[in-house]
Amino acid sequence: DVVPALFPALASFAIISSVAGTGGTVALVRAILARLRKAAVDIGEASPHVVRSLSRRLSRELIAFASEDEHWARRAFLQPRCLAGGVFALVLLRLCARARGALVASLSLMKPPDEELDEDLKERLLTSVQRPPWGAGLPQAPLSGIWRPYLFSLKEAHENLSEIHAMLGITARPKEKMTMEQITEGVRRVLLFKYVQLLQVTDLYWSQEQAECIARALADDCGLGGNDERGGLEECVTQGLPTSVPWKAPAWLQLSQRVSIAALRPIFLHLWGWTSRYIETPCGMMHVYDSMPEAKGATALPPLLVQHGMFVTGWSMALLARLLTRSGRRVILPDYFDFDNSLSISDPSLTGGRPARRVADRLQCLVTVVQDILGSGAAEVDLVGHSFGGYMVARLASQCDRLGLPVRKVVLLGPGGPVIDLSHNPSVSRFLNDPMGEIEANKPRWLPAAPLKAVARSALGVLLSPNNCNTLLGLEYSEYLGSRDFGSKHPTLLLWGDKDEVAKPRKAEPLGRCLKACFPHIDAYWVKGGGHNIQIDSVLTVARAMEAWLDHGGCDAESTTSLADVLLLPTRTELRGMELPANNAEDQSTSTEVLRSRL
Repeated sequence: DVVPALFPALASFAIISSVAGTGGTVALVRAILARLRKAAVDIGEASPHVVRSLSRRLSRELIAFASEDEHWARRAFLQPRCLAGGVFALVLLRLCARARGALVASLSLMKPPDEELDEDLKERLLTSVQRPPWGAGLPQAPLSGIWRPYLFSLKEAHENLSEIHAMLGITARPKEKMTMEQITEGVRRVLLFKYVQLLQVTDLYWSQEQAECIARALADDCGLGGNDERGGLEECVTQGLPTSVPWKAPAWLQLSQRVSIAALRPIFLHLWGWTSRYIETPCGMMHVYDSMPEAKGATALPPLLVQHGMFVTGWSMALLARLLTRSGRRVILPDYFDFDNSLSISDPSLTGGRPARRVADRLQCLVTVVQDILGSGAAEVDLVGHSFGGYMVARLASQCDRLGLPVRKVVLLGPGGPVIDLSHNPSVSRFLNDPMGEIEANKPRWLPAAPLKAVARSALGVLLSPNNCNTLLGLEYSEYLGSRDFGSKHPTLLLWGDKDEVAKPRKAEPLGRCLKACFPHIDAYWVKGGGHNIQIDSVLTVARAMEAWLDHGGCDAESTTSLADVLLLPTRTELRGMELPANNAEDQSTSTEVLRSRL
């Protein structure tokens, strides 16, 4: 509040000092200090009204002081260039004041970062480490040779073995050489991951004998039958993640994140001409950026709902959305509820006092956004989502079908859900469970550990912040990674970075079968060199492919030479078609209905 109040004095000082020279500026500073001592006002503690009154008086005295100085008057008269510099400084100060006001307005709308874990998540994590590893046994013992209902049921046997190998953090041997005791421990951890709620209500959970029965069934399906080797548990990483989260990011890092995100909002509103508005949903007022909210009735191109992924907000999709608006397409970017720095904050009176983090809550709110878009006169809508947003728009398309809301096409960008590997790197699992221990064990002997640990703490403070843990770890297995409602019968385009290590895709063969079962009408492409955020690092290629596919069904886009294309040339790359199994009317083994009935 002090800076705007001092603006008259700062502006006068800027103009006068620009033409007063060094000596004149020193005299000005002395005059200011003398006036402040005379006023006996503490600027830091005074009210804005007092400071503003003082600033105006000080401005008048500075001008009077300068007009009495013949040297300054002569320089100002003889060197109008200097006076122009002062006017420029005045304009710059005014722009800075306006930018500050816009920044403060943006920050006031943003959700502050979470400080603690949600109580239900905290209880689940504590249960996972405090309860005995083995229970009295499930009331209905697993049948011999059956593993699928207990492990990652949507994945094949070799995929489950890989998940267990990575989850245990075993780096000393390949997955095919794991001992039966190690596989049994891995089965226990998968059961704990999927069914931790069972430990909160009863002692009748899996016994060691039951877990070994499941492990033997899995080993047999992987061709490892007859493996009776014991031991090797010392090679497994200790489960330290539940007791170490959340990590707190340094205050300067949190502040820089918030300010950077807040600074983007004026660009969207004033430079790009988007509208920031709120839509009433069952969880509260949901914020969206809308490129053309005034568009009424049917248009040549259906509106496009663009949904961001996890741990970010709508800004992460803004560059792609901007490119997609060049052809006159209306684009709407919703913000999920209750993400850090989100402009959508749930209403506790509508959510029962809890944040709106459940997939069902988010799905219900997105349905309301689609209804709002269609209510403006659009005949149908296209959907696109990245990462967790890709999973959500696939669910949204199916939900819209059930509700009779017309959806035309769906685009998935590096989606999450059942199509990704959960744990694909044993070294990452070891680091997440014991980061400081892994740094000590693997750093070069000549390198001190302190700076590495400081960097690791900062990185973990971003990755495993309270809000990120609440958002990801708070989801149940059946909601996201094990969802059986993932899929859509609409024409679907899949673009996936072939270097994605965040939402890492499953192996090609099982991935292809899963995609064809869940999305019968899919066109799938790898983005060469693309990481997880292909909507940023490969945005030009992604935007062109999306435009071409949405408009005429193919990804062969015509090259353009606009200024944006030239500036974004480094994000241009190639697409490579995925190898998917051909549709076969006689083979129904991969149909969604059959897969679900088996489950």
